[in-house]
Formats: sequence, C-alpha cells, structure tokens
Amino acid sequence: MLTDQSTPVIRRADDSDYQMLTMLLVAAFFHGDLAGHLIPDTADRASAYFPYFEIIADHALGAGHVEMIAEPGAAMPAAAAIWYPVDADGFSFTLPDYDERLAAAVGPALPRFIALDQAMHDRHPAGREHDYLAFLAVQPGLQGKGLGSRLLEHHHQLLDAVGRPAYLEATGERNRRLYQRCGYSPLEPFPIADGGPLLHPMWRPEHRE
Repeated sequence: MLTDQSTPVIRRADDSDYQMLTMLLVAAFFHGDLAGHLIPDTADRASAYFPYFEIIADHALGAGHVEMIAEPGAAMPAAAAIWYPVDADGFSFTLPDYDERLAAAVGPALPRFIALDQAMHDRHPAGREHDYLAFLAVQPGLQGKGLGSRLLEHHHQLLDAVGRPAYLEATGERNRRLYQRCGYSPLEPFPIADGGPLLHPMWRPEHRE
C-alpha cells in the first residue's frame, strides 16, 4: 500500500491491466464533477459505469498511452493517466462497435454521453500536434497525496524532451487549479450541452529542456 513516504513507481500499462484500469476509472469518477449530470441516479450510475469504463479502458490500452502507479498485488492502481497522441488533423475516438457498446452500457443516459463526446470533439484543437490528457484518475482515498501531480510531471518530462504541447479539459475548479500549477493555461470554457455543466479546456505549450 502506498504511504505518504512511498516513492511512487510509474509504469506503462498493458492489456493485462485492463480490469484494474477499469476498476480505477469507476472508483475515481463515480462521484466526479460530471457524474451527476451524466447519470443523476446513483443506482443507475453503478450499473452503467463499469461497462462504460470498460469501453474507455479498451480504447486507451489500444490507441493511447496509459501510465499508472500500481503496487504489486494491488486490486487496482493507485492512479493512472490516459494520454493520446494527436496529429494535426485533431483527435478522433475510433473503436469498433463503439456506438452499440455505448448504448448498451449507459441506456437512457445515452443522449448525455453523446452530447459530451460531441462537445469535446467540436472544441478539440486541430492544426497542431500535441498530447491529449483524456483522464487523470486517482483512487478516492488517495486523492490529495500528489499522485496526480506526479503522473503529470512524469509525462511532461517526455513531452519537454521533444518540445511537444499538451491539451486537456478540466471538469471543475479543483482539478483546474491542479493543472494550472502544472503549467496549463485556461482557454475559453464551453458547455456540454444547453444548460449543461462547463468544461474548461487548457493548453500547456511546448517546453524545451
């Protein structure tokens, strides 16, 4: 188990981490900033979030770059960051049968998930290569211990070695402050849908070591 004195070991996730990554995403975001909007009823959310985040973990391990802090033998990672390399054409989420899998996972909440996907797709910056931080997940009981910052710093070192910028969407004030401390500047906020919560896009320019 990680303690305040532990030095977190970061490694890249692979397909064998699929179940652990899914469990972490469910735990980290079950009461997240967008959870009440996406699926207000917690019982409905409990039945939908596991198959939903199975989709996310499946795509991330295949198309993205997942870095995690995980103790040997742990049931789930302490924290994980899901990054995607984005070329000048912009970000695209391509996964076979995604529409069918999403509908089966979230049921009546499908329109809200589609609106979230569409809003992020429409506002994602194009025309410049960058890395996209899609998810930064920390176990609820381990939040506030610097694990998210450590994962960010680790990946930023890789980006700075090649002079590559990064992009993300903060979902609330707490994580927006974290990202600002790590070098991200706010862009114009945008709503998920009419009357929905705001997302706060942020950009970290390239740094050369």
